[in-house]
Amino acid sequence: MGRTKIKVDLTHDGLIEAQRAIMRYKDELRYKCELFLDRLAEYGIHEAVFAAGGDQDNYGNYLSFRKDISDTADGVQCILVVTSDIIKSEWKTGPGDGETKSADVSPLLMLEFGAGLLARNPDANKFGMGTGTFPGQTHAEDPRGWYYQTLDGRWHHSYGHEARMPVQKAADEMIRQVRHAAKEVFG
Repeated sequence: MGRTKIKVDLTHDGLIEAQRAIMRYKDELRYKCELFLDRLAEYGIHEAVFAAGGDQDNYGNYLSFRKDISDTADGVQCILVVTSDIIKSEWKTGPGDGETKSADVSPLLMLEFGAGLLARNPDANKFGMGTGTFPGQTHAEDPRGWYYQTLDGRWHHSYGHEARMPVQKAADEMIRQVRHAAKEVFG
């Protein structure tokens, strides 16, 4: 975008032309700001998808990422939106024909904050998430982990679920890329 100079002839027609030039510049600046926010959001979405994608439980398959760019009274705003449906987690409580239990689980919260001993998101407690907050948990802080039985009768051992933090990593990446995106868009 560089530096924009507007020449003004101090005549009636010159002032009208200067006013038009300022309006063109304003429109161009708004467009550039939209483009800048779009680029930042793309960097963030790319990082979030990457962070969510390596999940062993495939929670990342339940997430949808998009950007919402809109005009405001003060300029342009961009919101990075992550959505996920709630899924039902089911397991048996004991050997043989143990009681079946279930809990509604947010894949986004599981990926962002984790569960059990592996829930190591430093911001988890600020939001009431992390170790010990899964509904009905009884072994979240047990250093030996715990066993659970799936509905098909197989036993599994777990220490919890790692916090992969796709939203936090998206925000960090957008912050890292501000200068690059500004140089790319504004010159």
